[in-house]
Amino acid sequence: MVHLVTGYLGKEHVTSADQGAYNAAIWGVGEFVVDIGEKFTFSIIENKYIRVRSGGVVCQGRFIKLDGYEDLEIEIGENDKIRKDIIALEYKKDAAFGVESAEMIVIKGTETEPTLVKGNIIDGELHHQMPMFRVTLDGFIITKVEPLFSTVESLELMKTTLQGEINTFLAVQVEDFNNKKASILAAGQKTINNKITKFDENMAEKLAEVEDTYQEIAAEYDVHSIALVEIVGV
Repeated sequence: MVHLVTGYLGKEHVTSADQGAYNAAIWGVGEFVVDIGEKFTFSIIENKYIRVRSGGVVCQGRFIKLDGYEDLEIEIGENDKIRKDIIALEYKKDAAFGVESAEMIVIKGTETEPTLVKGNIIDGELHHQMPMFRVTLDGFIITKVEPLFSTVESLELMKTTLQGEINTFLAVQVEDFNNKKASILAAGQKTINNKITKFDENMAEKLAEVEDTYQEIAAEYDVHSIALVEIVGV
């Protein structure tokens, strides 16, 4: 059945699933942090809390936003033991009433990180957990917090970045073309210069031959002139 989502039908008809499908069509069906707020920067507070700052997530089409910050408590570790917890963004949908919710939670692990629930929200599954951070404890100390999400640029920034890459590419191509043109012209000029030099050399040889012939004729003329003078007694 066709559903006109962005149209007035005289009744409420646009659902979160409609908006989620639209978001997924634009951004993709994956899950990632978008370019708003502080993009979930974090800090460790008193070796007990992970403070996660503002940001936005598109998770399988659902847009989820954190305003301000949230402090997530990490359960104290055990002496001489490594533990890996996961801070996750959890999506749930009530099967009876269709009410949806999202919250950031800590999922406790062991020496290996815990297994998360992987649901397909777009297909209507009710539960999904998106990994945001891996928190490693060595004994009682939080030693490492690793972001597990990817970040995408806004469309405006993508446009600016792409335009910059295009401009750089074109500049490289133009420079390469100019270098090749200069190389070809230099090679051509060298060839012309070589031909001119060869022509000059040939002309010099011909002129030298002509001069030699002239000198021979002149010398012979002088000999005949002298002989003629002697004959006529002039």
